[in-house]
Amino acid sequence: MLSFAGIPPLAGFFGKYFIIFSAVKAGDTWLAVIAILTSVVAAYNYLRISAYVVNDNNSIPVLKITTRYRIFIILCIALIIGGGILPDQLFGLLH
Repeated sequence: MLSFAGIPPLAGFFGKYFIIFSAVKAGDTWLAVIAILTSVVAAYNYLRISAYVVNDNNSIPVLKITTRYRIFIILCIALIIGGGILPDQLFGLLH
């Protein structure tokens, strides 16, 4: 959720940064302003969901997760954090 909200240094932040930077570089400043405003609204929604999840007053059902899914989730988290910390190396691997 933090990556979706565009919190640095996660991959979602750099994705939004590169898109907004490209729009400004192309001369579409109005498009960059709209992207920033919608990012703020989206960040509010994502962080509100995160706050709801960590609130102690809510009863959250406990899920049973198998080892295979745990490994997959850990790999996804590592890619999100790694993409935020080292975006150039990740894009180099993709090319």
